[in-house]
This record gives sequence, C-alpha cells and structure tokens, in this order.
Amino acid sequence: MNHTEAALKLFERVAYIPVFIVGFSLNVTALCIFCRIKRWTDTHIYMLNLLFADLLAILILPFKILEVFCPIKPSFLCTFLLCTQFSNMYCSIFIITAISFHRFIAVRFPFLAKALLSKSRMIATTKCIIIWVIVAVICACNCQEFFPDMLERCYDRKVKKRLKIPFLLVLEILGYLIPVVILIFCSTQTIYILTPGETKGEQHLQVEESKSPQDRVSRSLSLIVSF
Repeated sequence: MNHTEAALKLFERVAYIPVFIVGFSLNVTALCIFCRIKRWTDTHIYMLNLLFADLLAILILPFKILEVFCPIKPSFLCTFLLCTQFSNMYCSIFIITAISFHRFIAVRFPFLAKALLSKSRMIATTKCIIIWVIVAVICACNCQEFFPDMLERCYDRKVKKRLKIPFLLVLEILGYLIPVVILIFCSTQTIYILTPGETKGEQHLQVEESKSPQDRVSRSLSLIVSF
C-alpha cells in the first residue's frame, strides 16, 4: 500500500464515523418531524422518499467503516450493499427530477395544476412508487455485475471486470443524461416564467417575483452541478 492509499484509508476512518453519526441523527429527526405532519401535500411525499433514499445511504456506512478497519471478503452481503448504494443514488436522482418537473407544470400550467390539486398526493405517491420499482428492477436484472467473483474487495470491482455495455448505457442514459436534460429544461423554463418583466405581472406570481432571479438561478445550478 503506497502513501496515497494509506492517507485515503486514514481519511475514510476519520470521515465515515462523524458522517454516520450526524447523518443518522438528522435523518431520524427529519423522520420524526414528518410523522407529526397532519396534513400531507405532494411536496411532503417527495421529500419523504428523498429522506428514505438518503437514510439507505447512511445505513450502509457502518459496513464501510467496518471494511476500513477490518476488510470484508467479497460475498453476497457486498452484492446487497452495492445494489442498495446504487438504488439510493438513482432513486434520489429520479425523485429530484420528478420534483423539478412537478414545479415546472405548476408554474407553466397553473390552471391544470389547480385542477389536479385534489389528486396531487396520489400522483406524487404513484410517481415515487414507479421510481422505486424501476430502480429495483434494474438492480435485480444487473445484480450479477456485483457478484463476489466480480469484486476485488467488498466495495471495489476488479479492474479487469468492466461493467457490461448495456448496463453502462442504462446508467449513463436513463440514470444521468435523461434526468439532467429534464432538470435543465424544467429549471430554465421555470426561471424564465418567474422572472419579473413588463408582461409578467400576474397576481399568482407576485410572491415569486419578490425573490431575485439570481437566487433561483443559483438554486437550479446547484441541483444541476450535483448531478
């Protein structure tokens, strides 16, 4: 092991423990807050699913901490952990994309959004269920990519064992390119519609117009860069 690898291992030992403690505490606190909400909206449903995805990422950290101190031999437990890691990451991407699309529809077609208001929670729930099912099916169909014989260590694939092209295309196109295109389109259109102008003085935009365009741009860019 060279100095770079040793330094990386040391960083992992130091970083994973506080990340798990803080992340787990914050997620449990957020979950308790959600449990006290009496009147749920579609936004609450989206955020709860994001919370579950984030909690999945937090719950596998103890195994990463253990692997740093005591290397775990590749096994089907590692396969499960890697599939869980992929599931939480892509569920988060798809849910953020769904939120962006939801906001675009609400701003671009306010009357349609108002007409669907009574069904908004059902629509949000259906979207989230579909997202989880799609990600679960993709992981189930490609879990052999994370079988023990494909792993060098519990969280590392063998260098010579590359991902199969179909699985790689699914990850890159369905898991990245399509969501980021939707996010960019919806964000730019929403910013354009909500930007104050001579012809955009509608009453339902007054609250949004009080916010600076730069603020909306920075928030949208932060989401895009995170992809």
